[in-house]
Amino acid sequence: MDISSWNNLSQYKAKIIGTKKKFFGKEYMEAIKDCNMAIALDSNLASAYKIRGSCKRELGDYWGAVQDFDKCLQLSDDIMALYYRGCCK
Repeated sequence: MDISSWNNLSQYKAKIIGTKKKFFGKEYMEAIKDCNMAIALDSNLASAYKIRGSCKRELGDYWGAVQDFDKCLQLSDDIMALYYRGCCK
């Protein structure tokens, strides 16, 4: 997926929805790539950090997951990010 195709906020927020589908489809690396692109365009998009953290957790990268959940919590009051952070070993 080319970052140049994400030319406005509504388009890449829609891509985040697709990224959630990739997460639930266990396509973790693809979902992480999408989140990285979204974060490159808007470093304040809390949902991208939460999804990326969830993917990292599933892949066993607990330290990376905790960092993403912490960033999500800095940007929002998403209680689920706090819960997921606590699930990291």
